[in-house]
Amino acid sequence: MLDQPEPEIELYPSERNQAMILLANLQNKYGSKPNTKENLESFTREAQARFAEEIGLVVEIGMEYVQDNRGDMVMSPVISMMSRVGGDQGIDFDRMSRETQWGYLDGVTGRITEDGVWREPKKNL
Repeated sequence: MLDQPEPEIELYPSERNQAMILLANLQNKYGSKPNTKENLESFTREAQARFAEEIGLVVEIGMEYVQDNRGDMVMSPVISMMSRVGGDQGIDFDRMSRETQWGYLDGVTGRITEDGVWREPKKNL
């Protein structure tokens, strides 16, 4: 019987922002390198280590074929956030709400009412 992969976790807005920055750094480092087995393995090792150390996330790196600018099919890594280091798999709704209200998700501050409705601050026109 095949092992089923764990479901991906829901990221906090701050984790999502950190992940986007880390992915951009990895893209800058590996994006122009030849698509060799050694480079893909190096990318995988570095991504797994940095996600764990810098953000506290356990990631799974898969590969898929994509078409490059010249129309050639090349292997491209796919990163899935699988769990948090240390086993905390639950979601802290207070943290999620606070980070969302502080604008970590989209840069817009606001508040969430007790009935779950998002309210942006009034804007002076």
